[in-house]
Amino acid sequence: MAIKNSIIIAVKTILNDVIKIVNTDSNYGHSYKNNVDQLRIEVKPGEAPAWYCYVLCGIKGVLEAIPSGQKPVGLSLAVTGNVPQASGLSSSSALVCAAALATAHANKLDISRKGLANLCAKAEQYIGTQGGGMDQAIALLATAG
Repeated sequence: MAIKNSIIIAVKTILNDVIKIVNTDSNYGHSYKNNVDQLRIEVKPGEAPAWYCYVLCGIKGVLEAIPSGQKPVGLSLAVTGNVPQASGLSSSSALVCAAALATAHANKLDISRKGLANLCAKAEQYIGTQGGGMDQAIALLATAG
């Protein structure tokens, strides 16, 4: 079911080919910056992924859906939210979905919510999560009532 918690990403397109990600919560001190073509999702064995790795999953999924010949835009993203981490409320999937939605919008891609949910379910696998798509479906397709 849909709940009132959310992840919010402010996105700004930038002229260079860089992706910058910061979190407004100082408890998540790590940030990310790299060129679009050098986007890497690195998870060390035995360690939990950095929070921004989930954001990168959403970005990477959308970047792979960009039609050939269309150059992806650079992005500056600021992340905030109130979905409790590791509480069973799919905070990781919420990050992936919010990032994919922001990236698709910034790149002016016309992807349906259902298509984006499917894309996000596959993209979350970049971090090693093997879900069935339920979390992404509720994040992107839920309606009141």
